[in-house]
Amino acid sequence: MKAQCSVAIAASSFNAIKFEVSRAINPASKLSILLTRTNGNCFYAAQAKELTMLLDNDNDKLIFCQQVHNRLLDQSNDYVLYDVFSLNSSMFRLHDFIHSGTGSISPPVILTPPVTSTTYTYPEARFYTGSKGCDYPMSDINLQNLMLTIQAQSADIARYTTAKALMNGKCMSIEQLMRLTALIENESYRLDILKTYIANIFDRGNFNYAAQLLTIEPYKNDYINYCNTISGSSTPPPVSAPVDSFAFCKVSADDFNSMQANIENISFSSTKVSQIKTFMNTRCFTANQVKLFMNQLDYENDKLEIAKYGYTKCIDKNNYFSVNDAFGYSNSISQLNDYINKH
Repeated sequence: MKAQCSVAIAASSFNAIKFEVSRAINPASKLSILLTRTNGNCFYAAQAKELTMLLDNDNDKLIFCQQVHNRLLDQSNDYVLYDVFSLNSSMFRLHDFIHSGTGSISPPVILTPPVTSTTYTYPEARFYTGSKGCDYPMSDINLQNLMLTIQAQSADIARYTTAKALMNGKCMSIEQLMRLTALIENESYRLDILKTYIANIFDRGNFNYAAQLLTIEPYKNDYINYCNTISGSSTPPPVSAPVDSFAFCKVSADDFNSMQANIENISFSSTKVSQIKTFMNTRCFTANQVKLFMNQLDYENDKLEIAKYGYTKCIDKNNYFSVNDAFGYSNSISQLNDYINKH
């Protein structure tokens, strides 16, 4: 089947789709978001594989692969899509679909357990000022990668052991802990994970929210009693009023314009990099401001250096994918993502 377009989706749009799908809980919603948001866009095979891996079952994966195949820019690499399936039969169906040239192969009927969509209430960690078990929660990108790795395990016991291994030593918010724990079905496993990590959670004063994950009353009571014991209180600490944690270091629009003007007057890119780092050492910036700094640099390596340096200074890390627009090469985006995943 001949590809229908010739220009790949913008990196920022691609990352935005990934982020939106990863936040969806219901498998049907994930597929719906993918089909809607990717309609009319073209992808490389590796990008299509990355998106397909966000889906929960072979049936949904096959549907999406069939829809996106004729919009692959490098169809000679479409074999990478075969890796996304857990069943060989699904892989063969995609193969038949691709080589039929007609697009007439019907999706398989794969029997899967009914999925119940559960909506949980999450606390807001951004303005939390109560008792803390660690310094700052992991980034949304790191959370997404952990979720994808856990979801890739076929058995519940494997998801449980993988989650415990990956979560060890990580600083998480209650919301992040809940999203990771919800990927495991067995409530005794859930209880063990919650009790293992709750003491070292960023906003541990919000521990009562995680009790939503336990529907078996003895487990729920065990969890609440355990949290009360380690907190030394029988009453959950109140959630403090919202406080802007970055008020002391935010850069106003006027100050940022002055910084931009200062950079524009510098001739050499290496000197610009040095000056931007000096600004970042004492202030904090939005993702968009980091991108504007990057746009003032002449060389790709310098842009990547500032993107990495600015990540720890960014006050809206959930929007950091937007800095990818400043790059000229996809390899730079990959290097930045690797850096973020390690921090």
